[in-house]
Amino acid sequence: MTRPVSRSIFIAVLLFLVPLCARATGLSPDNIYINGEKWVLLARPLSKELKGRLDAFLPPHDSRVWHTANPEGYTCIWSIEGNRIYLKAVEVDMYDSKSKKEYTVTYTADSLKNVFKGYRCTRKGIAAKWIDPGTTLRAGKGKIVRYVHAGYNRNHETEMHFRVRNGKIMARSHHNF
Repeated sequence: MTRPVSRSIFIAVLLFLVPLCARATGLSPDNIYINGEKWVLLARPLSKELKGRLDAFLPPHDSRVWHTANPEGYTCIWSIEGNRIYLKAVEVDMYDSKSKKEYTVTYTADSLKNVFKGYRCTRKGIAAKWIDPGTTLRAGKGKIVRYVHAGYNRNHETEMHFRVRNGKIMARSHHNF
């Protein structure tokens, strides 16, 4: 093979592999409180429509601190109360280009009522009835014992798995890794 042909093949292979690597970012988790204890939620259970509404409500992307692990530029805070899942708040890390400082803005469930119009908002938070039937959510705490640099492909020392239908927990299981 001549040098220009081998170089072209090499470049073509690299161009094919770059998009595969770009999608391999480990995502930062949301937070969930289970029995008052903080866990990480290894999912982002907002529907596409609700993500769009929330994105339109929050400050513009150019003022948010975001990265490939958190492309939305916000973190949701969830809780389990009884056998239901609630959205408690949304935290947005912001950057002030004038002062060159980062700060966090917290939007409580009460301030998000219009974004989540059609879903009940109580003192517990916004009832997460949009979570699709049959969805399984994973929450973890403790050290990460297995990590693959892609999405939420990891395991924590302790995990809870929840099968959810319309925001109601149908089954739960506890796992130690």
